[in-house]
Amino acid sequence: QRMILLRAFVGGKGYTDEEAGEVTGLAKKPRCCYWKRLSELRAEGLIAPTGDYAKSSASELQRICRLTPKGEEYLRSLDN
Repeated sequence: QRMILLRAFVGGKGYTDEEAGEVTGLAKKPRCCYWKRLSELRAEGLIAPTGDYAKSSASELQRICRLTPKGEEYLRSLDN
């Protein structure tokens, strides 16, 4: 789940947690805690908040995150 989510951010795409869950399809999987995996990716410095926010489906503001240079480097190391 973490790699699926991390790869979704490639190309400079920024997503809220909810958007990342939707674009990867993980939000539709039963018992999938994709938001926890996103929290782990933030804690490791692989994705980081941009300072921008977007409304969730519940009209709550969610931060938008993007892949960090550390995240890009990590993905490159997996591809080698």
